[in-house]
Amino acid sequence: MVNQVHSLPVTSGRIAKETQEDVILRQVKHYTLSGWPAQVKDSELITFLHKRQELTVEQGCLLWGCRVVIPPNCRGEVLDELHSEHIGICRMKAVARGLA
Repeated sequence: MVNQVHSLPVTSGRIAKETQEDVILRQVKHYTLSGWPAQVKDSELITFLHKRQELTVEQGCLLWGCRVVIPPNCRGEVLDELHSEHIGICRMKAVARGLA
């Protein structure tokens, strides 16, 4: 899955680095690798808590099923790339869902 990211302007290495630098995603990655607590207090973590069974880490990148979780600092670049292709709204949504 992470290999698919090489064709984007944001590499898997950058996604891994940005994941580690983001406070929330770093915590999600930690919990995914070491186990989730029964409860979390941070509202931003609750969304991930509900998806915890579907989360994995590969090459330092957080995955939700087969989708790469794009860190906030990279989302603008990824969206720009998706929009630059002008492939139509339905196709773009399908591509984006594969990267979400």
